[in-house]
Amino acid sequence: SHTSTHTGFNRFDDEALTQEINEDIVALSEITKEDIVGFAYPYGIYNDDLQYKKALDILAPYKNEKNTFGYQCLYLTAQIYVQNQEYDNADKSYNLLSAEKNAGLLAEESMYRRGELFYTRGKFSESVNLFESYIKKYHKGHFYYGAMYFAADSLVQENNLTKAILYYQQIADTTDNTTYKYGSLKKLVELHKFLKEYKV
Repeated sequence: SHTSTHTGFNRFDDEALTQEINEDIVALSEITKEDIVGFAYPYGIYNDDLQYKKALDILAPYKNEKNTFGYQCLYLTAQIYVQNQEYDNADKSYNLLSAEKNAGLLAEESMYRRGELFYTRGKFSESVNLFESYIKKYHKGHFYYGAMYFAADSLVQENNLTKAILYYQQIADTTDNTTYKYGSLKKLVELHKFLKEYKV
């Protein structure tokens, strides 16, 4: 979704903004016959530091609603926090959304993004726990192989090479089409060389 008229957010009051976003979501859903879960700000509202607060203020009244629009607002709130490097607030927002039973793919993605937040900040013990929680809850979910791959990378950083190898091997052995297969094969070769388990 991207609003129905691609007008900058600063030109709307709250009611008009809600209508603008909802009209676009409904139109796209009718065209694609899919639930619309993503949103891109017209003109990149949160690319400008001065716009972060405004974007958060716009989303604030809606992010606690227990409906598709509210879940999208909560997800966007988390993304804005990430862009502004407010990682604790982002994690809180993702955590709230991941617990919502009716949030569908946004709940699933939020659970994955929590692991990603810790991974990118070098908090590998926490990222392993979060990625493994995702793997357990969403076996073969949309981010399953990503969670497995980054759990393995985190385990390498934690020097748990045996478990990391098991994750990489699972990805390498899958018949599913995943972009993580080549990277896993490469990591397996590196780890086996490091462990002197074979020579090239």
